[in-house]
Amino acid sequence: MKVNMSNEALMAVLEAEFKPKGIVAYSGCCRWGCTGSYDETDPEFQVRDQGGVFYIRLHLAGMNYRPTVEACYAMYEDIAYLREHWEQERALLAKFCHLLGYEDGGFEIVKPESERRAIEIKFLQPLELAAE
Repeated sequence: MKVNMSNEALMAVLEAEFKPKGIVAYSGCCRWGCTGSYDETDPEFQVRDQGGVFYIRLHLAGMNYRPTVEACYAMYEDIAYLREHWEQERALLAKFCHLLGYEDGGFEIVKPESERRAIEIKFLQPLELAAE
């Protein structure tokens, strides 16, 4: 599924939705602690501390950027919190997918079996990003 905006515009849309919630919704680099995103440039940014999703690892720039994306991953703090609040956390990730342009049924959000796994967001049609 082709995104109908530049990567910079997509970054702005995701930031507007998720920054106020304390969630980093894209990456411009490689990992948590080196996201190349607004968590590193805004000294006022407060990461979510509830135990749920705090980082969605969709690479929109940087060394891990790929124009075709079949899946991305969401990091969370606490598996017990995630299990207890799965529907709420899943709804946040569904909103993320809707902002990318997917409708319900166009993606699958996979609940991790253990704390060793991230939440996987599978795009049933690969996401086609703009050229970097």
